[in-house]
Amino acid sequence: SVHFPCILLRIRFSVSSFSLSLHTDGKVGFVNAETLGMFVPRVTHWQDVRRGQVIGDLINPLTGEGVEVKSPCDGVLFTLREYPLVYEGSLIARVLSREEAQA
Repeated sequence: SVHFPCILLRIRFSVSSFSLSLHTDGKVGFVNAETLGMFVPRVTHWQDVRRGQVIGDLINPLTGEGVEVKSPCDGVLFTLREYPLVYEGSLIARVLSREEAQA
């Protein structure tokens, strides 16, 4: 299984006449591939997930063996890899935590 700690995030962006400011001061959990393989998701974008919930599988294309990829924290899955081929360290998912940020 894959577990990574959550970090703090503050998001702000603007696009020409459209402006959005999202001040979450929340935590973001990053999930990166431990090894080369094919990522097969079990969840969808914007889905609520729980810490330790399986969000997909990382399959070794040569052996067919796989490992479960799990959410690092409770929250909303706001990034989920669509291209299945991953290399070691490739970003698989990001989860915006529902926990309050600690000062």
